[in-house]
Amino acid sequence: VDLAIGGSLNAVVTKLTQLTLGEGGFVAKSQLQLGSAADVSASYGSLVLQVPQPSFSDLLNHVEQVGKVTSESSTSTDVTGQYVDLQARISALDASRQQYLTILSKATSIGDILSVQSQLDTIQSQSEQLQGQLDLLNSQTSYATLTVSLSRQGHPVPPPPVPSSGIAMAWQDSVNGFTSGFDWLVRIAGRTLFVLILIALVGVVARWAWRASRRRLL
Repeated sequence: VDLAIGGSLNAVVTKLTQLTLGEGGFVAKSQLQLGSAADVSASYGSLVLQVPQPSFSDLLNHVEQVGKVTSESSTSTDVTGQYVDLQARISALDASRQQYLTILSKATSIGDILSVQSQLDTIQSQSEQLQGQLDLLNSQTSYATLTVSLSRQGHPVPPPPVPSSGIAMAWQDSVNGFTSGFDWLVRIAGRTLFVLILIALVGVVARWAWRASRRRLL
């Protein structure tokens, strides 16, 4: 949601924070640019609000009343397949762990014990990684995210800088690389490079003088 506000940016941020907390949520991210007292139009910012899924509609309604809505968009993602896949993979790892524990209980040599224990450590690491992904999905599906962009009325938030094209970036990288390489060469060669350049200049002058003297003799 993009909001155009007429009052103090800090006051609006405080109100949005209170509304979010009142719905059982929290402010996940805050980014503000405060202008000077003489140029309040330079004040703008954005807030990322997260609330329990059932409270999303209520929070959105409250936010829309804080300022003038200039644009609004929403997206949703179905993660059912990913969620089921993670659960299945975790269950398979748990079954493998039980099998290796049974083998470990019957192992008699140190080599067999160490080999089985290595497999158990690998399974444990994979299981923890998958469980972390599952926990993240649980968090994302339990909470809805609302991003609110704030700007002064009549002064929209400045757009982000347009990235350079691939050709422009490649050319700039080439120029920077050449400059850095030449600077490195000068630093490494130092006096030796200066002497070589001086010798080359003397050679050019001497060759030019020799050719000039031959022309006069002819």
